[in-house]
Amino acid sequence: MELCTRCRKAEAEPGTKACGKCRARERRYEQAKQARTEETGLCKRCEENERLPGRVWCAGCASYMQEAREAHRRKPKLPGSCSRTDCTNSAESGFRLCSACRTKAAEYERKNRTEVQFRARQTRRRLRMLAFDHYGGPQCACCGEGEYEFLTIDHINGDGAAHRRQMGSRRDIYRWLKQNNYPPGFRVLCMNCNFALGYHGYCPHHGWVQPTANGRAGRPAKK
Repeated sequence: MELCTRCRKAEAEPGTKACGKCRARERRYEQAKQARTEETGLCKRCEENERLPGRVWCAGCASYMQEAREAHRRKPKLPGSCSRTDCTNSAESGFRLCSACRTKAAEYERKNRTEVQFRARQTRRRLRMLAFDHYGGPQCACCGEGEYEFLTIDHINGDGAAHRRQMGSRRDIYRWLKQNNYPPGFRVLCMNCNFALGYHGYCPHHGWVQPTANGRAGRPAKK
């Protein structure tokens, strides 16, 4: 029997290091802290400094977390081993985690679905803002639209379909841009301008023709 590492009294739940009561208390604390920092706009980690735009941490905590992630990535692991720091099992074929860690992760996501989805949305929003900032700021390069929800990344050369096929099943272009140091050939457009260029080959805002990768230029804009 493995005792809870928090209270050292009750038995730890299977696959975890804490008992059910301690885990429930920690969840209530984190939920209250998250609600408190959302209301005040302070850093979720230190609760002292203001958050960075589009993120839950301040500049100091964001830098610390980035260094911690880099240190984790640099930690030597045997080829084919589970990517979890405290796990020495072999990774399951086609995955970064072993079977036991994948089961734990799936169970955690099932029990904390709302929190996991919230963090995923926050991460995607942060990656989108980083991409927008790199390619000229959160504003459409064609019509000037500045609402975050209406913006997207456009392939200037019209080769978006080929690029998505190259990326495969994990088609997160914002993560791909960050991992590849934001290469040239992209820009910020609103959904309307992006759709017009992809479907018609030109944008009615300016009447200019955008050639695509396969040479199809589209019909000229109506006067």
